[in-house]
Amino acid sequence: YFDENTSTLYFSSNMPGGLGEFDIWKSTFTDGKWSKPENLGEQVNSPKDEVFPGMSPDGTLIISSNGWPGLGGLDLFMITDSRRPPVNMTSALNTERDDFGLCFKDQKLAYFSSNRSGGKGDDDIYAAEFDINELKKILELDITDNLEKIIRQAHGKSAYLPIMHGCNNFCTYCGANL
Repeated sequence: YFDENTSTLYFSSNMPGGLGEFDIWKSTFTDGKWSKPENLGEQVNSPKDEVFPGMSPDGTLIISSNGWPGLGGLDLFMITDSRRPPVNMTSALNTERDDFGLCFKDQKLAYFSSNRSGGKGDDDIYAAEFDINELKKILELDITDNLEKIIRQAHGKSAYLPIMHGCNNFCTYCGANL
């Protein structure tokens, strides 16, 4: 994804220096040159795959990941704070299959791909109408509660989430970093 406002290219790669299998990187075009690619770090990248970066109209980075706790396969996540793990967009958009490549037409209409049940082919394109700012408010009201629900859906049981302690947060059930 190329952010015209900052002349920054966000991309996914498995190049050396990454933290996982595929990581999100960025490079900025300044004075006719691209900067050295910069890995977005462990608050964005997991040991698995972070792919399909995009951006909402308000500048929120959106990625798909199979490394952060989710509903299964690739899930859509928002990067709302570079000091916190990505926020899962929950069942508002995600399913137990792959959900990826969220692209916004405007503030309230987005398109994404998914291989969810009921589609016409393998990866189908879906439209979703929602206000990104309203979704962010809902998801960030109680991040601990949302993560608990995601883990419960993924594992079928609760897990202790030390999310408010400012330490490395993890799911005590599967050990996933949060």
